[in-house]
Amino acid sequence: PKFTAGKTVQFLNRILGPDSLISADSELHKTKREILSSYFKPSEISRYDVYTEKLILDEFSRLDFGEFSLFSFLQRVTLKSIIKILFGDIEDSRFNQLLELSEKFMNSFQSPIILFWKSLQISASWSPWEKAMKNREELWMYMEQSANVDHSSFLYSLKNRYSELGFESKSFLSEALALLVFGHDTTAAASSWVLPLVW
Repeated sequence: PKFTAGKTVQFLNRILGPDSLISADSELHKTKREILSSYFKPSEISRYDVYTEKLILDEFSRLDFGEFSLFSFLQRVTLKSIIKILFGDIEDSRFNQLLELSEKFMNSFQSPIILFWKSLQISASWSPWEKAMKNREELWMYMEQSANVDHSSFLYSLKNRYSELGFESKSFLSEALALLVFGHDTTAAASSWVLPLVW
């Protein structure tokens, strides 16, 4: 059957940029899904597990072991894991800068009304939308620079594959942004619900 993203997700183009997998239709969606799914085969997942385990232990070492939010804890772990998976072996200073810029961009949308009320999405220095777009451009620019650091990384490989297929130059950044924005929250939410049940 023909896949149609529909108008319900088209607004995401204004946030993620052009033609991300989430908002792509038909053959474009199929092509991108096949490419991205190749990075999540069992052999790749087991490699990502090594990063995640190390980051979990690192976050545990920072806890005071009083009361803490499991969801917030897992948000930090999943965001750091995704950055590590996307960019590979990068120096700590670059990793921390990517973390800071990612959080800065995501904090632009603490009020969801800005995502759905188009009349608020205006270009003016005082506009929350304009600030969000500036935060996105700053993050994109740093992501693009960082994608070339580790030639064995997920993002470097994805950039080259998208380029070979003639996709827009920022298309691979849209996918990375989608993984950062939606991947870390959904994974943290699911994990924080499941962990207490299996503990």
